[in-house]
Amino acid sequence: MKAVIFDMDGVLVDTNKTHYEAFLKVCQKRGLTFEYDDYDSVKGMHRHEIAETIYKNNGRTYTSRDIEHFSNEKNSCYQTLVEEMDETVILPGIIAFIHDLKANGMKLAVASSSTNVKRVLHQVGLLSYFDYVVDPTTLANGKPDPEIFLKACEQLHCSPNDCVAIEDGLAGMQAIKKTDMYAIGVGDTKGLEQADWHVKDTSELTYERLLEQLAICT
Repeated sequence: MKAVIFDMDGVLVDTNKTHYEAFLKVCQKRGLTFEYDDYDSVKGMHRHEIAETIYKNNGRTYTSRDIEHFSNEKNSCYQTLVEEMDETVILPGIIAFIHDLKANGMKLAVASSSTNVKRVLHQVGLLSYFDYVVDPTTLANGKPDPEIFLKACEQLHCSPNDCVAIEDGLAGMQAIKKTDMYAIGVGDTKGLEQADWHVKDTSELTYERLLEQLAICT
């Protein structure tokens, strides 16, 4: 193990409810139904793809212009909510986990589909810990395509089989499993059981336990 790659939402910070709130406001304006369980199945995907899924699930036709307006309005709403965030949204155990990884020479990266990733990390005081943060706007494909995780590996100058990747969403987990990375799933989203190590929440993530799990795997 030379590097650890984190998703952001639901892994580093508790922003899933904030994302859902922003999506819900936009949906309500358009008469679209969107439940929290619906978001659970699409988190990790780009907001354009989520918007398309919402329209399809509601049996509504849409144009590319509809998707663009929906996505822009959702992003604007979310950015307003981000300004209210602070370190209290950092998930349990994450700071200690990051400190231990850094102390043991691990390179760290963030592979999030959110175009607000640096804004959020800066807002909550986490940005300086990471050696690289993938800019999703530079990618050709979003999760579940593995491009975002492979890009992080490339920029960290590490081979995929020397990397650990952590996700809480199905699309992200599917992306990791298409690589040679060791996959950690966080939470109870359906499909995370395919991870090499599945934990209930981030408080279970420690450097010592990770080494134990890697030893079992090998």
